[in-house]
Amino acid sequence: MDAPAAVADAAVVIFARLPIPGQAKTRLGAGVGAAPAAAFYRAMVGRCRFTLDIWDSTARRTGGVEGAAHVRAVGGEVAG
Repeated sequence: MDAPAAVADAAVVIFARLPIPGQAKTRLGAGVGAAPAAAFYRAMVGRCRFTLDIWDSTARRTGGVEGAAHVRAVGGEVAG
């Protein structure tokens, strides 16, 4: 089955800040500390990218409607 044009041109964009202590997850950092909050944020952004990579590779392999979707990490690697 061919994917509809709207799905074939689909993209997921992740807007994320650098996980700098004191600048990311500041409200969480007030309770647990800036460094643990930044580490949590780094892990969650990484998990989101990992999940999207798995979804994309699975969709491409199965050739389903989702197989035409392209997931691109915009903005480079998460600092770590």
